[in-house]
Amino acid sequence: MTRCHRLLRIVPSIFVAIIAGRAQSVPSPPSFEVAAVKPAPPPGTANYQYMIRGGPGTSDPGQITYAGLPFKTLLTLAYGVKGFQISGPGWLDSERYNILAKVPPGTTKEQAQVMLQRLLTERFQLMVRHENREVPLYILTVGKAGANVKSAVAVTTEPIPAGTLTSRANGGFHMVARNKTIEALINVLSSRLDQPVLDQTGLGGKYDFEVKFDVDEPEGNGLAVAPRSSLVDPAALAFALRNQLGLNLELRRTAVDMIVIDSAQKIPVEN
Repeated sequence: MTRCHRLLRIVPSIFVAIIAGRAQSVPSPPSFEVAAVKPAPPPGTANYQYMIRGGPGTSDPGQITYAGLPFKTLLTLAYGVKGFQISGPGWLDSERYNILAKVPPGTTKEQAQVMLQRLLTERFQLMVRHENREVPLYILTVGKAGANVKSAVAVTTEPIPAGTLTSRANGGFHMVARNKTIEALINVLSSRLDQPVLDQTGLGGKYDFEVKFDVDEPEGNGLAVAPRSSLVDPAALAFALRNQLGLNLELRRTAVDMIVIDSAQKIPVEN
């Protein structure tokens, strides 16, 4: 056998060995040590409870407890997105589940997210894909003059509960926040506008702030009368945010990353 023939026989074996070595070196996704997944009792029943507790960064990093969470909420926790970024069947909001998972020591928050993704994939036969879509969103930004919010102090003597929100009978709005992130404001705005609000302020940390308006103020102030409901008039709210907090609220069509559910089953695979 010539040297050339010997090389031709050896080279394919080398490629097979390289491919096999690469396949063996790819690490498997991290997973919980043990996890129990069960359908939760419906809200209003004796055994129903809603809870998110434990995990990396908390006082109980070795165990995660999710009780009574809608499947969509579990998806937002697993993929780090907002509810409006989840597209799928209607039961994502109605079906609720209990999850009790043991977390390996030293797990980071990012790793715990991947573990939850893997758990949902295995137990619910979940198949998802990412898709960019243009959707109408309210965008919150800092105005040209800067934000009018104060960095929170460690201890406050003011007798105001953190994140207090009161609704006026005439459709007014009043929010007082103590030691709260801008995300707390975003969540309240989203619920009162019944529309997603995207934070583009770049404001990190925690703050003290107050924003309010009444719909019976004199004409000419830019405020529109809001309906008598839990919702508020967007123009009135935008005016108050701009003049009191130095924040701009605008409705735009914005491209966002959507998590599209191609398939998932309601009943989880047995533990």
